[in-house]
Amino acid sequence: MSDTTLPFELNENENENPTLDDDNRQDSLAELPIDIEEIKIEEPDFSKISKKKPRKHKAKEELKLNLRRKVPRRKPKTENERQYACTSCSSTFREKWNLNRHMQSHEAKAFICDVCSAKFGRKSHLEGHMKIHTGEKPYSCTVCPEKFRKRTTLNQHMRIHTGEKPFQCDVCSTRFRQKGQVTVHMRIHTGEKPYTCSVCSSKFRERGTLSNHMLVHTGEKPYACQICPMKFREKNHLKSHVLIHTGEKPYGCNICSSKFRQKCTLVKHLRIHKGGKLHTCSVCSTIFPKKATLTKHMLTHTPDELLMFEM
Repeated sequence: MSDTTLPFELNENENENPTLDDDNRQDSLAELPIDIEEIKIEEPDFSKISKKKPRKHKAKEELKLNLRRKVPRRKPKTENERQYACTSCSSTFREKWNLNRHMQSHEAKAFICDVCSAKFGRKSHLEGHMKIHTGEKPYSCTVCPEKFRKRTTLNQHMRIHTGEKPFQCDVCSTRFRQKGQVTVHMRIHTGEKPYTCSVCSSKFRERGTLSNHMLVHTGEKPYACQICPMKFREKNHLKSHVLIHTGEKPYGCNICSSKFRQKCTLVKHLRIHKGGKLHTCSVCSTIFPKKATLTKHMLTHTPDELLMFEM
């Protein structure tokens, strides 16, 4: 045993820890051989402790990183981006599957019409074509009596009643009911006229305008009235003519109560209210609000007709 004496005595009969009063505690601390002020408590050094995550977390993070590297992010496509181009024609597409479907139109056309021998690359196109021969028009407008062979044509027609024009020109902000109308309209800004007449080399922005122009050379008038012997080169001319027999006048003036069979007549009437200038065809007396429209219309008349009315 050590000879060091304690400033208090233990009570062997007591089981609890000994207690000191404040005076005795101060005296006992003063008698200790150690200088408490010289004792320095070293703080633990945490820098040597590894901050790395457990191995299982590290493996998980590496897996996520590898997945990001292997799967490239898809770039968002702009509204007018059409990166897939057809090698056989000038058509372009936003999606590759649209291009693949389009390419079938250039391949061998295995579906043949039994009536007119027209050929098609897809069976659905042949089925739609057959409705021309049967006269079937299963899709009816709920607003007017019009009927259509295709549902898509009905949907486009309904925009006439709703006034919806979801497609807009990026240059002049003119809006259209159909997407194809925007494509044709853009040629006004670019000056492009991709359709050329093989007889007189006249060029046109629309395929339909070229088709109508070709009838001037052939003299063909495929649209015949079912009531009288009149025939017409253009379908809309036949529609306007039929209104003479039915007495229908679908074009009404929003200023007065006047009604008209043809839209051009309504335009002429509105010019009376506004005091504007009109341009009249010297052959058929059709009236146009713009001289450029009249010039385009004059191409539908044969040279003989023009010569006759000039005399």
